[in-house]
Amino acid sequence: MATPHPWDVPSADFTTVMLALSGIPATSLWGLRARAEEHMHPKALFQDPVAAAWYRGWAPHVPPEVNRWYTPALQQGIALRTAILDQAASEWLAQSSEHGLVELGCGFSTRFFRLSMPSHPWYELDLPDILAMRRRWGEMPENLHLLESSVFDTRWMQTLATTHPPDQLLLVAEGLLMYFPLAQVRAFFADLQRYLPGARIAFDVMGGLNIEAAQDPAEDVHATIHWGLPHLRDAPRVFGIRPLADLTLAAQLRQHPAWAKRISPLQRWLISLPWLSARMGGTLYGSIPTGQ
Repeated sequence: MATPHPWDVPSADFTTVMLALSGIPATSLWGLRARAEEHMHPKALFQDPVAAAWYRGWAPHVPPEVNRWYTPALQQGIALRTAILDQAASEWLAQSSEHGLVELGCGFSTRFFRLSMPSHPWYELDLPDILAMRRRWGEMPENLHLLESSVFDTRWMQTLATTHPPDQLLLVAEGLLMYFPLAQVRAFFADLQRYLPGARIAFDVMGGLNIEAAQDPAEDVHATIHWGLPHLRDAPRVFGIRPLADLTLAAQLRQHPAWAKRISPLQRWLISLPWLSARMGGTLYGSIPTGQ
């Protein structure tokens, strides 16, 4: 069976579509550039030749408002978040060949290629226009499935519930949910409890200390940040999930000391302050209650 061709530079019509990107899909270009630059870093947290190839072909055509707000601090933050989620995903998939992963709002994610999982069921969910762009990179491997859907349309949940026991699925919402109203996000978690009880989920929570700084870049690409939480510990209660592991940057730097070499001593000290770290937000990892 044919495999994808992730090294190809997109055609002219593809580039035209990319130039028109706005809103939440445009924010995925920040992630793509951050991973591409991480691949080239002498102390890289991970290797991502696919992201490097994609971005190399597209860099001249990225919308100016996306480039305007890209900074070394943003690159560093995205790279660390990527490493944390990669670690969580790898550990989950290593537990069983039946375990699957669902990337919600996948955008220009390259995690499938980066982790190189040839047999685990893997789903990339996004709107039709984004997935049409992804299909241009070649025929998908048999274990990689594209789901054309809004994250908030429950039909994809119902479909997966018929093909997988929910407790075999890890959902990843990377840099996504803060761009939607809080009431809609809470309804999304209620739907997950209805259709995929027992599934695991990893998602980002914007901290109260970060919202103001993040809002101007987000609004410039027409992707308003709608909510954040004063304290990360509030998230399980707000969304009705059961926390399973600590994926905050402070905890992960303790578990992976090599990662700490990428940040300054002052940053390490600030991150080590629990009261400050929790108010900066982070990645939450938990399970959807079964209702039993």
